[in-house]
Amino acid sequence: MIQFRVYAVCFTASAQAGAIDWFELVAPASCGIALFGLDIGQSTDFGDAAEEGIRWYVKRAAGSYTSGSGGNTGVARTPLRSGDAAATFSAETLNTTPIAAGSGTLLTLHQSVFNVRAGLDKLWTPETAPSCKASEALAIGMGAAPADSVTWEGTAYVAEIMG
Repeated sequence: MIQFRVYAVCFTASAQAGAIDWFELVAPASCGIALFGLDIGQSTDFGDAAEEGIRWYVKRAAGSYTSGSGGNTGVARTPLRSGDAAATFSAETLNTTPIAAGSGTLLTLHQSVFNVRAGLDKLWTPETAPSCKASEALAIGMGAAPADSVTWEGTAYVAEIMG
């Protein structure tokens, strides 16, 4: 039986004008991780004139990849169940330079579009959740820059897979 613990990784309001990785999640050497849910919203683009579609993706990085940069490192990973152990994966948020393949691989696991005014609220079942094995990474970000600066806020629900 597969066991897992789920953690919330959040970032607060941040104005961004370019294509960014909202999250970079790096699995520890001891276990894999899976993305169970994602909630991305904004507080600046309301009304028909500001409406646009935001292309977004989930990518898996393996081998020798180049981590994104320009964002927040050492981000809190809060257990959803009181009393669960501290997370062992690492998290970065709002990287202005997205993750890159380097000499490793970067595979797109999910790609879609959402309406900036409506926001993004995505849940996966454990069987369909984008995942990576130990020492690999997941990056969740935008495929292109928005038309103007957007103040983003979001949460990723990440599971550490124990068995």
